[in-house]
Amino acid sequence: MPRPLRWQPLAALVVIAASCARVQTPTVTPTAASEKPIVRPAPAELSSVLGVVSTPSPSTPCFAGAELPRRAQVLVFEDGDQPVARLRASGLHCSEERGPRHLEPPAPTASALSGSRDAMAVATLGVGVVVDGTFPVAADGRVDLDGDGRFESFMSCTSSEGVHLTVWSGPVNDGTRLWHRYVYLGSDTEPTCSAAEMAP
Repeated sequence: MPRPLRWQPLAALVVIAASCARVQTPTVTPTAASEKPIVRPAPAELSSVLGVVSTPSPSTPCFAGAELPRRAQVLVFEDGDQPVARLRASGLHCSEERGPRHLEPPAPTASALSGSRDAMAVATLGVGVVVDGTFPVAADGRVDLDGDGRFESFMSCTSSEGVHLTVWSGPVNDGTRLWHRYVYLGSDTEPTCSAAEMAP
């Protein structure tokens, strides 16, 4: 069962954008001669599909991460493997004061999203995934970002002063961690994270 976050609800929805310092070569998984090789995205490639959304109200969320084309779909995940919301890029930018704050590392830009009814389904923090056709997406919204045939798991947890959001291939803590971001809250929170969830 997912662990509930033990901190005061935020006024903003945050969805995290990855920003990797160096480009790595994608991993190619050997397969039978009759099959096409599975190319798994290197961590740097995830920066184009993972991002952060924050907003002062549920009807006007902002995606912080890579530049989004108008009408791009963003799936919002909390704990688990299925999205809680499906939003769309409006083609506009968010003002600096409406963008996410205290995000480590900072995101390069913030794009406005639409879809107020779905946005209100996101209670606190989550991970956003941009659907761009480069990875499989199931009818229920589950995603396989690294092409290993398993749907990714999403998890949020708290350290002493912030929230850690992670994406895993396989079970949380026992699988491979694909992505991690930290949101500093500026207030004391009850730690719930494992060492694997907090590792840089």
